[in-house]
Amino acid sequence: MCRWPAASRGCGRGSHAATAWDSAVLVGSAILFYVPLSIAGHPLIPGDDLTQNYPLRVLSGSLIHSGHFPTWDPFIWSGTPLLAGWNAGSLYPGTWLFALLPGVAAWTMNLVSVSVVAGVGVFVLLRVLRCGPLGATLGGLCFTYTGFMSGQLEHIGLVEGSGYMAWMIVAVELLVAARSARTASPALRRCGEAAAARRVRQG
Repeated sequence: MCRWPAASRGCGRGSHAATAWDSAVLVGSAILFYVPLSIAGHPLIPGDDLTQNYPLRVLSGSLIHSGHFPTWDPFIWSGTPLLAGWNAGSLYPGTWLFALLPGVAAWTMNLVSVSVVAGVGVFVLLRVLRCGPLGATLGGLCFTYTGFMSGQLEHIGLVEGSGYMAWMIVAVELLVAARSARTASPALRRCGEAAAARRVRQG
C-alpha cells in the first residue's frame, strides 16, 4: 500500500484522492461541530472562555478595528495590560478576525480553525510515521475531539497553542530525515565508487 511521504515519489492519483477525502472529513467535522450551534444561537463558549477569553478578544478586536494597538485594557480596575495578557491573545492571528466580524462569528471561526489545525496536523504526523489513511484520520479526530483538547476547550489559548504541537513534531521528523539523507549520500557515493573500482580491477 502506498504511504506518505513516499506518496511524493509516485503513489498515483488514488492516494492523493484518499488524502483529499481524509482532509475533507477533518475540515468538515470541525465545521459541523461548531457552526450549526452558532447559527442556532448557542455558540460554544464554555467556562473561562465566556468570562475572560471571549470578552478580551472582542475588546482586542475593537481596538484593532479603531486603529489602536491592543496594549491596554482600561475597563479592569485602573487599567491592566492587554497585549501581555494570555487570555486576550491580542496578537494571535485568529484574534484579528474580531476586528472584521461580529464577535460570535469570529469566535466560531477560531474554534473551527483550532480543530482543523490540530486534526490535520495529527493526520500529517501519523502519515509521516507510516500510518495508513484511515488510522491517521481517526487519530486526528480522536486527538481533536476527545481528551485534552476537548477538556481544555474552555481555555482557548491553551488549545490554540497545543493544536500546533503535531506540526512541530512533523517539522522535527522532516528535518531529521533530511539531515540523515544528506549524511548518507556521501557514504553511498563512496560505496558506489569502491564497487566500480573493484569491477575495473576485476575486468
